Amino acid sequence: MARPQDHSMTVRYVPTEKKPWGVFWKANLKNGERKRCSKYFATEGEATTFKAAHEAIAATLPPPPPRLKSVLPTTAAGPMGAATAPRGSLTLRAFAVDWLTAHVARRRPASRRGYESILETHVYETLGAIRLSPETFGTQHVVAMLSTRAAAGVEWGTQKAIIRVVSSMLSWAVRYNHLDKNPCAKLVKELKDSSSSTFDEPEPNPLNTVQLDAFLRWLQTGRLPGKPADYPVDGPRLRGGQLRTEGYPEWYPYFLTLARTGMRRGEAAALKWATTYLDRTPARARIERSYSPDARRAALEAGAKTSDGDLAPKSGKAREIDVAPRLADVLRDEARRRRAAALARGRAVSPYVFVTPRGTRILSDSSTAERIFLRFMTVMPPHLGCHEGCTEAHAAHTIHDLRDTFATLHLMQNPGKLGWVSWMLGHKHVSTTLNRYTKFVPQLVGGQHQTFAGDLDAPTAQAKVDALTAAAQGPGAGEK
Repeated sequence: MARPQDHSMTVRYVPTEKKPWGVFWKANLKNGERKRCSKYFATEGEATTFKAAHEAIAATLPPPPPRLKSVLPTTAAGPMGAATAPRGSLTLRAFAVDWLTAHVARRRPASRRGYESILETHVYETLGAIRLSPETFGTQHVVAMLSTRAAAGVEWGTQKAIIRVVSSMLSWAVRYNHLDKNPCAKLVKELKDSSSSTFDEPEPNPLNTVQLDAFLRWLQTGRLPGKPADYPVDGPRLRGGQLRTEGYPEWYPYFLTLARTGMRRGEAAALKWATTYLDRTPARARIERSYSPDARRAALEAGAKTSDGDLAPKSGKAREIDVAPRLADVLRDEARRRRAAALARGRAVSPYVFVTPRGTRILSDSSTAERIFLRFMTVMPPHLGCHEGCTEAHAAHTIHDLRDTFATLHLMQNPGKLGWVSWMLGHKHVSTTLNRYTKFVPQLVGGQHQTFAGDLDAPTAQAKVDALTAAAQGPGAGEK
C-alpha cells in the first residue's frame, strides 16, 4: 500500500455497514494525487489490528512522490500573458481568456466550466469588446450589463454569480495594473434585490418551548396538549379511513434533528451516516453537502442522466456540529431499525440519514414534510404557550422556523453562546446571527435591540460578541 501521512488512518464505527467497523485512509497515487480508501471489519479489534499492521509497513516505505503541477499552455494575451501586457492593450474578452487559462485552470473542472459558461452567456456580448483601462472601463459598464441581463429575465441569484465571477477576474486585472480598482466591489450588497420571495431567508418566526414540545410529542403519539386521555388520537388516518393509534413516529428523528441542531433542510437532506459520528463523545455530525432542487434541475436540463442535487453548504465550507445526547440516542435507534428492516427485505441500507418509509430521501422541498408540519399547526390549541394577549398565527409557521427556534431558545438561555449558535447555524459571520435574532433576544445588545436590529457592521458585531463572551466566562477569563 502507499505510504499514508502521519495519523491519516482512522477507525470509525459505521452502523449502516454489514461489517460496521471501518478503517479510512488516503493513498498516494503515482501522479502525487491522493485517493480516499476504506476497508470494513466485523469487530473493532480486527480494524485496529489492520490499522497497526499497515501503518508499520507504511513507515518503512520511501516518502510519496511530490504532487505534479500542471503545465499551463500559452494564453491568448501572448507568450508572457496578461501580467506584462501594456495597460489598455487588452479587451475584457482577451483578458478573460488569459485569466481562464492561467488561473481558473487550477480549479476543479466543474468550476472551470461554470466560469466559462457565465462569461460566454452573460458577459462577452456586452463587455467583451471594451478595453481594460481606468479611462474606458468602470462600474457603470458592469451595472449596465447586469441591467441588460435583468431585463432579459435573469434572476437575482444568477446576477450575483455573474458579479462574483467578473469580480474575481477583475481583481487580477487590478494586480496586473490594467485597472486601479475593482469595479465590482460591494456591488452585491448595493444592488441587493429583495423583490423575489426566494432571495433571502424569511424573517425569523420561532416557536416557543411549549409549542416545540407539543409538536414533538404529537409526532410520537398523535396526542394534543390539554386533551383528556380518552380523547381520540389526532393523527393521520389510514387508507381505509380509520384512525391510527399514533402520530408520525417515522418522521420524529427528522424533525427532532432540525429542532435540536438548527441545520437547514437542504443540509439534512444531504446528511449521510458516514459523516454522522454517533460513537464519539460528544456525538458530532459533519455538514459537507446541501441539497438544492435548483442544482438538480439545472443538471438534468443540461443533459445529465442523474443528479443528486448536492452542493457545498451555503457558507461554502464544511463544518462539524454538536449532536445532543438525546438526539444521538434517537439516531442510533433509527440506524438499528433501518438496518434491521433492510436485512429483512434483502436490500441495501440507504447512505442518507433521513429517508421516507419507502426508502427515498427526504428532500428539502418534501411536500409530505410540509403537510405533516402544517397539520399540527392547524390542530394546535390557539395561543399554546403564549402570553396573555398574544396574536400569533400558528398557521404562519413553516418548517424553517425550527431553525430559528433552535437559535432563539439557546440564546435566551445564555446569550454568551452566540458564537456557538452562529457556528451551528453555518453563518459565515457572527454578525449575521446577531442581526437576525437581536429582536428576539434583546440581551444580545444589552437591551438596545432597537438600535441594532438592522444591519450591523462586522467589527461592531464582533466587539459585542467578545464582550458577551467575556461576561459569560466571568472576570479574569481572558488572562488564561
